[in-house]
Amino acid sequence: MQTTLELLGETELQVKRPFVLGVLGNRSKWTLGETVDVLQNIISEENCIPTALQIPAEGDSALFFEVWANNQKIDCFPIESEWTKHGRRARAIRDSKIMKDASHLLFFLNKRSEFYLKMAMREAKKGRVVYTIDNNKELAMWT
Repeated sequence: MQTTLELLGETELQVKRPFVLGVLGNRSKWTLGETVDVLQNIISEENCIPTALQIPAEGDSALFFEVWANNQKIDCFPIESEWTKHGRRARAIRDSKIMKDASHLLFFLNKRSEFYLKMAMREAKKGRVVYTIDNNKELAMWT
């Protein structure tokens, strides 16, 4: 994201804002190609590439995001769920860590994603840029 600032009515200064994309939700049925398509659509919408990704470390799709990030030469931070330490709260703690540092959020939704849908709505109401993608591969942007 870029913002143009006007100083004293004469000079323009381009300021780049960090674009850290946090990824949440169930990605187990997604392929590498589908994952890349989603990321490319977000890049087209934002008109810039993320400076970093924050992703859950679990699942094969974490590797898809890491491969893509490495190819784009951007940082990727897989966040572990510490199940033995936190028990049932591990997912919520991991998701909080991802949301804390992300400027934008991408939620993968399915039929049983009411929890993530409510979280996406709450974050959008707070003014954060939120993307959701459903089982039909429909990408929606919420602001």
